[in-house]
Amino acid sequence: MSLYPENSVQSGLAHCHEELFSRILETPLQRQESDLRACLETAGDQFWNVVENWRENQSIDEMCPQEVPGYLQDMFRSNMCALLAIFSAHKPS
Repeated sequence: MSLYPENSVQSGLAHCHEELFSRILETPLQRQESDLRACLETAGDQFWNVVENWRENQSIDEMCPQEVPGYLQDMFRSNMCALLAIFSAHKPS
């Protein structure tokens, strides 16, 4: 037995995803860089693999909520591509 109907849970999660997505886009790019770096550092030894995978496979498209306008999705993709490029440019040899 579930406490809440599945469609209500999915709707609530979608709303939270959209809200977080909007807050990320409102954050200055420098802060986005430090937040993304902190997030990716939790991958430990796989940090660079994740960066390259996201850059090559465009996995970032899957991070965008489907319900937000296309121009916001484009801005998110652009920011993420720029940040990943910055990380890659500083990759140790």
